[in-house]
Amino acid sequence: MPIAGDARVMSRSRRIRRLFFLGLVAAASSCASSSCAGCGDREGFAANGDGGAERDGPSPPAFPEGGRDGTACERAALAHDPLGCEYLIFGTGHNPPVGFATACTVLFVSNPGDEPAHLRLTWRGAPVDLGASARLVTGQGRTPGYAPLPGDELPPGASAIIALIEGLIGDPIFHCPFQPVVADDSAAAGAGGSPGDAFRLASSAPVSATYFWPYGGYYFTEAASATALRSAESWSADYIDVGTFKPGRPAPLEGLLFPTPSFTGFVVRESTRLTLAADGGLDTIVLDAGTVLLRPRDDLFIGTKVSADRPFGLFTGSEALAVPFAVRTENRVLQPVAPPSAWASEYAAVKFPDRLEQDPATWRFIARENGTTLSYEPRAPAGAPTVMNAGELAIVSTTESFVVRSQDGAHPFHASQLMPSGFTICELDDAGYIHTGGNCKSVYPQLLTTVPLAEFGQRAAFVTEPFFPDTSLVVTRHADDDGSFRDVILDCAGVLTGWRPVGLGDRYRTTRVALSNAAFEPQRYAAGICDNGAHAMRSDGLFTVAVWAGQHTAVPPAEIAERVPFASNYAFNVYGRRAERDAGLTK
Repeated sequence: MPIAGDARVMSRSRRIRRLFFLGLVAAASSCASSSCAGCGDREGFAANGDGGAERDGPSPPAFPEGGRDGTACERAALAHDPLGCEYLIFGTGHNPPVGFATACTVLFVSNPGDEPAHLRLTWRGAPVDLGASARLVTGQGRTPGYAPLPGDELPPGASAIIALIEGLIGDPIFHCPFQPVVADDSAAAGAGGSPGDAFRLASSAPVSATYFWPYGGYYFTEAASATALRSAESWSADYIDVGTFKPGRPAPLEGLLFPTPSFTGFVVRESTRLTLAADGGLDTIVLDAGTVLLRPRDDLFIGTKVSADRPFGLFTGSEALAVPFAVRTENRVLQPVAPPSAWASEYAAVKFPDRLEQDPATWRFIARENGTTLSYEPRAPAGAPTVMNAGELAIVSTTESFVVRSQDGAHPFHASQLMPSGFTICELDDAGYIHTGGNCKSVYPQLLTTVPLAEFGQRAAFVTEPFFPDTSLVVTRHADDDGSFRDVILDCAGVLTGWRPVGLGDRYRTTRVALSNAAFEPQRYAAGICDNGAHAMRSDGLFTVAVWAGQHTAVPPAEIAERVPFASNYAFNVYGRRAERDAGLTK
């Protein structure tokens, strides 16, 4: 589906991003769901004799190192946990075509548990040699260390990088740090809007998976994006489309392509028939087992139902989200959508770290039921809704963090926050920051789903990209039943301090931990030095982590002025694992 607008008025970077997203929507192969030789059954995806998938789902993979940890994986499945033992990952090309640098798409895989996790990756029905395409992350800083993945096994608390795709179009500037699974353009082939193949990751124990593009590409693009994937165990057959911003986009601005379409992504492990709202009624899509499809859709479909005859994964995103519309900075965003059954009646709405100045977050709420009544701590933000109906979207802008809740568990709602664009980061002079003129970089927006308490954890592991100068963790913890707050420990910093109340502070508190700041400067704490790389966290209480990275403070021009043309950024949630799924608040 072509994007509205005249390509002749696009800047070079906009043209690159448009082509990039057309390639993204294109299939990893040209197989369409209606006819394709050899595109039906894939290894690891169960199928019955007449071509349909068995409703019992895919057969469990074979693990040569002692078998699958049935207890942990079964508990993740029973809890519909976003952190699980199976993930299906976009196999479409995430590398810009002609005229741009080679870039690398990677998957960060982290094991927050106490037992090893044996990994198995398949692509187009064939097992992937993880010995060639995966490495443990062993160091921190701008030159992290890599080590072989021993026996395809991820040790407890460790993180690995799997190099998925490296396109070969354009002049090679940045390659994957080791051999990618796909090292040609086949992952970006196919007609626009047709289904493509998905990578499939299976694990013998629950792990987290974060999809990142482009690894090391901060120097070359403003379109960096990180997506914390939800496991196949958390999927549903019924969703509500949450979009990326709101309806009512303005007329096109001169030189820019507005309105910018959102897209809805679908990924399936079995042959699946999906039904969704479309212009003039309903539309039906049939996808083969193990395929993914990104379909352009307008935000006008926010609040409408998307359903299927079996569980599937749903994503929402935009090729060039602009918030607010009048600002000439846009960014790619992509977020997995939790099914309404996983929405909550209470959220700690903790905003992203302030950048040059205190700037507001834009919060989005979508109700599941009519008569959803919202209340706020410590106070309602200006313009915040008090009553919402099913499918209704509300937009709230505030510089403060707060707690928002509905009247009861029968009225859950969706919450997400947008980091808006709207100002520039410029070079330092003797007087301090310069906000106009000079060698300035525009700040780009981000979208991040708000994690409900039911998806807080006690053990977390993650990787941050080494080529972003500013990286911060926003940690939020929840009180125990007796009202006390447990310590949260970060491997490089020790026991975290500086907690501030969220709402009244009796249920939630939050703190910010900088890993790297300004000109790629590591941050020193009482227990050690923190920097970008692999990290692990733990607590006896419940907590959640959001990673926000980019160029959020002014830096000496000699450090990065010539190498960083844009103030790129990314954000993702870290889904943690609970030591005991039935301890505290359960799903």
